[in-house]
Amino acid sequence: MSNHVSSAASWQVRLKVLLAIFVLVFGVIIFRLFQKQILQFDFYQALASQQYTTTQELPSSRGKIYVKDGYNTSHYYPIALNKPSYQLLAVPKNIKDPKEVAEKIAPIIKKDVDEMYDEINNQKPYIPPIAKKLTKLQAEEIENCDFEGILLIPEEWRYYPEGKMASHILGYVNLDKEGLYGIEGYWNEFLAGEPGVLFGERGSWGNIIDVGIASSPKNGEDLYLTIDRIIQNKIYEKLVEAVKKYRAKKGTIIIAEPDTGKIVAMASYPDFDPNYYNKTENVERFNNPAIAEVYEPGSVFKIVAMAAAIDAGKVKPETENIFGKCIDVGIETVCTSTGRAYGKETMTQVLENSDNVGMVWVAEQMGGKVFYNYIKDFGFGTFTEVDINTEVKGELLPLSEWREINRATMSFGQGIAVTSLQMIGAISAIANGGELMQPYVVEKRIDWEGNEEITKDKIVRRVISIETAEQVKEMMVSVVENGFGKKAKVSGYRIAGKTGTAEVPVAGRGYSEDINIISFGGFAPVDDPAFAMLIKLDSPEGAPWSSDTVAPLFGEISEWLLHYLQIPPSE
Repeated sequence: MSNHVSSAASWQVRLKVLLAIFVLVFGVIIFRLFQKQILQFDFYQALASQQYTTTQELPSSRGKIYVKDGYNTSHYYPIALNKPSYQLLAVPKNIKDPKEVAEKIAPIIKKDVDEMYDEINNQKPYIPPIAKKLTKLQAEEIENCDFEGILLIPEEWRYYPEGKMASHILGYVNLDKEGLYGIEGYWNEFLAGEPGVLFGERGSWGNIIDVGIASSPKNGEDLYLTIDRIIQNKIYEKLVEAVKKYRAKKGTIIIAEPDTGKIVAMASYPDFDPNYYNKTENVERFNNPAIAEVYEPGSVFKIVAMAAAIDAGKVKPETENIFGKCIDVGIETVCTSTGRAYGKETMTQVLENSDNVGMVWVAEQMGGKVFYNYIKDFGFGTFTEVDINTEVKGELLPLSEWREINRATMSFGQGIAVTSLQMIGAISAIANGGELMQPYVVEKRIDWEGNEEITKDKIVRRVISIETAEQVKEMMVSVVENGFGKKAKVSGYRIAGKTGTAEVPVAGRGYSEDINIISFGGFAPVDDPAFAMLIKLDSPEGAPWSSDTVAPLFGEISEWLLHYLQIPPSE
């Protein structure tokens, strides 16, 4: 009896254990089902989707860049556009006879047969593109070969029909379709557009059985520049000619509309070809010298100092004083560039003779604080915020660090570093009656839906009064009529200008006696300026004075411009 009871009890224990194990296993199964179907639903849905669907990016077309195709016309010319081409891809494991493929396709793509054979003679499912930028004719020849495992993918690549002519304005687009430097870099996000998505459904064997577009690409915005193609070509040609003629290290020319801030033309040399940017050994060549390089402007800056002194009520154009060959400034001595004393001069004659000693006296009448504030107001020592990449803000010593010699040397453009764009901005402010304008290059943008956004002219601030501007304009005319700027004259027109010859600082050695930067800045016609222009040459050999080099070049380009813009003579 006892054995029977003991056996029954043992059976009940086993039953309970089995029941507990069953409940536990069932609970685990329920929990795992809950975890996978509820808690991790998104993850497994995505995993399943990957097995049965595939997506591929649909590239957008990069926006084109246009310039004005001549004066007084609504025509525009494409200066950066997209050319259709093809990439050659290969799936080596699907290629039946790599040797035959290499022998037939390598000559078409101008590639070594053995090199191509080594690339495709393996069982890899994918290798990087064998060739890019193939023409339609090349693509058709490859297609006619009808090789399995060889694929052609359409693509676009950036093309610049004018080559080097506006390279520093434009920048370039690299192989990753990313815009760098210039307009391409600054406006890359707008030019690039938004890619679309191609959706494909896989069959049970992994093959694509249905294709659709999940989202269409949005092409990039087209940009229309303030640049005049005819003027740009002209100044580029003249700049290259001048750099070579005077054996200069480099040079820059900028032409702007004084009343609007529009950059009409901007050229620097040496340059690069954006179509073949990868062949440029020195990457610094990509920076736009007009906005990315600073220099001490020399005597062109005297018009800024003189305008400040007149506007502050410290001198007038007819104010006279007697000036010697040299003047002591603290423990330093400043002398005239010619080594002669000009004696009694009016302020107009100080500019005509480009008298450093006279300018030191002018700056002394203002005092450091007044002079510094005018320099800042004219836009020096800060960014112009032009819509091109790689701009720098120049170098202006803080007022707290000024000594008497700093005020003195800055009066004739030494001891301060500026960009060419800042200098043309200051010249334009005098030309337009005293207002500093925001410089810009992109005149309007048109998006993929046809919506236009037009850039509005912007006054940054009033720098000097209209009366001061008119007085300085007449003083600059006198520089061209009677001073060192005589070779910039244009028959029948009143031209305003100022020469500049600056010594170049050398680290640890003060200023070089052998290396100069020469420049000429001005505008025309004086009564209603249509353009302001700055010409700068670095380190010319055998022709160190701006009055004999860039002044006549300024006159030559100005004469051409006045006729091109159809401005009748005033005299």
